[in-house]
Amino acid sequence: MFFAIGAIKFGEMVNAMNIFTFLTFFSFVIYVYLSIYVFHLDRTSRLNRVFVAITAGLAWKSFAYLFFHSAPSPEECFYWYKISALGWNMLPGVAIHYALILADREDWLKRNSTYLIIYLPGIFYVLCLWTGDYVQTADFVRRLNWSVVTTNSNQWLLGFSKLYFAAASAICLYSTWLLRKSSETTGRRKKQADILAKTLLFSAATGITTDIVLPLLNFNQLPQMAHFFIVFWILGIWYAITRYRFMTITPALASDEIISKIFDILILAAPDGTISRVNMHALISGGYIEDELTGRHISVLVHSKELDRAFFAADGIVNYVANAEFITKSMGSIAINVSCARVRDEFGDIAGMVICGHDLRPLNRILHEVAERKAAEEKLRNANDGLEIRVKERTAELALSNEQLRSEMEKRKIAEIEILKMSKMESLGVLAGGIAHDFNNLLTGILNNISLAKLYCKDKREAADRLSGAEEVTLKAQNLAAQFLTFSKGGVLNKKIIDVRALLKESVEFTLSGSGVSCAFNFAGGLWNVSADASQLNQVFTNLVINAMHVMPDGGRIDVAAENVSEGNCHENRNIAAADYVKISIKDQGPGIPPDILPKIFDPYFTTKSNGSGLGLTSAFSVVRNHGGHIGVDSRPNEGATFFMYLPAAAGKQAEAVENSTDAIAGVACRALVMDDEEAIRSSVKEILRFWGCEVETAKDGSEAVEHYLRARKAGRPFEILLFDFTVPGGMNGIQALEEIRKTDRDVRAILSSGYMNHESSSDYLACGFGYFLQKPYKVAELNNAIKKLLNRK
Repeated sequence: MFFAIGAIKFGEMVNAMNIFTFLTFFSFVIYVYLSIYVFHLDRTSRLNRVFVAITAGLAWKSFAYLFFHSAPSPEECFYWYKISALGWNMLPGVAIHYALILADREDWLKRNSTYLIIYLPGIFYVLCLWTGDYVQTADFVRRLNWSVVTTNSNQWLLGFSKLYFAAASAICLYSTWLLRKSSETTGRRKKQADILAKTLLFSAATGITTDIVLPLLNFNQLPQMAHFFIVFWILGIWYAITRYRFMTITPALASDEIISKIFDILILAAPDGTISRVNMHALISGGYIEDELTGRHISVLVHSKELDRAFFAADGIVNYVANAEFITKSMGSIAINVSCARVRDEFGDIAGMVICGHDLRPLNRILHEVAERKAAEEKLRNANDGLEIRVKERTAELALSNEQLRSEMEKRKIAEIEILKMSKMESLGVLAGGIAHDFNNLLTGILNNISLAKLYCKDKREAADRLSGAEEVTLKAQNLAAQFLTFSKGGVLNKKIIDVRALLKESVEFTLSGSGVSCAFNFAGGLWNVSADASQLNQVFTNLVINAMHVMPDGGRIDVAAENVSEGNCHENRNIAAADYVKISIKDQGPGIPPDILPKIFDPYFTTKSNGSGLGLTSAFSVVRNHGGHIGVDSRPNEGATFFMYLPAAAGKQAEAVENSTDAIAGVACRALVMDDEEAIRSSVKEILRFWGCEVETAKDGSEAVEHYLRARKAGRPFEILLFDFTVPGGMNGIQALEEIRKTDRDVRAILSSGYMNHESSSDYLACGFGYFLQKPYKVAELNNAIKKLLNRK
């Protein structure tokens, strides 16, 4: 009935609209938009949910006041006034609830009496308004707009309501002030608190003036407009969200599931050394439960004087590696190699420390075996004189064994270093792959909707230009997600036969443009091509050239060389298998890399730059490794550094032209079945295909897709194109679904899409029956091209 009355009166409201009605409508739109915006930021956050309750109550009040201001009679005005009270008079309680969460008053929020105190006054006022006659039709007068005036019959109830609102405003201001003054508040949080305090003070002052002060002075010419002035406070919170990431969760916050998959000991600590989290491997190794460690100092778990000095130094180093002891619950100790990294946020505030410990017991066992063997040798040398002749006869054999032993130990030591490095890379790969998968799914929905909007707006040049700008930004975000995947074994390589000479010249010259550094190229004749992902190799070359520029701030020269290394000459580098390679070298004229730093430069988060991320060389290492190659460095003090890499050659094969994804989009009318667990992707792809004239059905998982396909085939209307997602959490994925469908139809045409896949699945998609693979997020032109190719297939 409420919405029916609203629909009938909406026309009257438009005719009677004045500036106050317009401001109320403007407020309603803002409140609804911000409710949806903040809810989608993080629907699990308690602070976000309470904020949504505030904006929803304000939207309710503003919507009711649209009809309140335009009411033709006091009776109808009173009706909408009571409707508005359902949202408006509960607002102070919700605002106080929000302030308590903001001030981190968990001791109050755990008490049931707190909620009774803050919400009961609003409930009491609403009950009095709807069940009693304290406010009557005669209390409403029309001047510029309808207003309720204070009379003998309603003065105590209206006074009670105004006192309730004033108290809530004061509590919110006080909580914001406490947040601003807290010693634990960082620079970013102080800026957030300043914005909240200023906008809340303005909203409270203007709202109290129009709704409380002026009526007390018998000035009733202006209508009550507090619900409009609160817009400034709500917009202040929105600005804090967009400018300083208030109430948001970033991809950098690792989940418990990802941390638990790290096979080294991992400890997260606050800036003062207090343990905030440990992973499952640390708990198992030490025999602890998490509650026994949370809140205690890091020295309880890790003993190292060097680590303590690095941890508490005011301007301490960014990264630190040392040997230490991990203390178990039984007071035993485990020898570990500990890496410590200080983490700062984008505002320069110290967010905490990450301590990663690698168990040295396997290495120590090997060293113990070596010591025992050396002891045996010593006993042999001290044998009695009667064995001298036999010892001399065996000397040559023993010397050879010793040499083999030393060589084996060197290989084992190198292998241990590589295993440690790979372990760190695996940990980073799990995190990066998970983030990239979710990020690519979101980007697919965004990019598809932008592309669909461009299709609908192709005749509107200004709108199309703006959508093209948004599309370019989304594609840049796609490149960022692709870089995440380089850290993971799950990244899909878009390999093509590449002319190394051309790619090197293009990457190096573009990076050096505008700098004071020159470049000299030296390419061997008959240089082989390589089979590689051009975009990833371009990122490797760019990172290496940028590093070279940084070590030559006053200018200099970079020497870039490339040569063929045949299978017979691979013995010079023991880190690569026997095969044909293209060796690429990039040499700078900088001061060189100190010997103590040289073994660590490819470690995640290791950097010697004050503003570096420590991921550039790690990314290069991952890319080259994923291509089946090897990367290394040679450097001596004051002689510069030479980075070299071996990439498997594609001898005898011609370089491929880059596929143009911007070909004209043509109609691809057909019957299509789309399966994806993300609703945003299903709906956007469905609309795009419909725009091209396709008849489309969708499914949320593989089981539902199989049902749709079999039902359509039985009805004599089979699908001509299938577009299946690879990863479906908790359900049948795309490959499994196609296996079921191919039991009845071997000739089905199918496209596989994913934001993150393992190498086996991505490389075998053709063997599974798929005719095309699309890496999320994909462009509309790429989708159109894939469908055209499959439809034209014999």
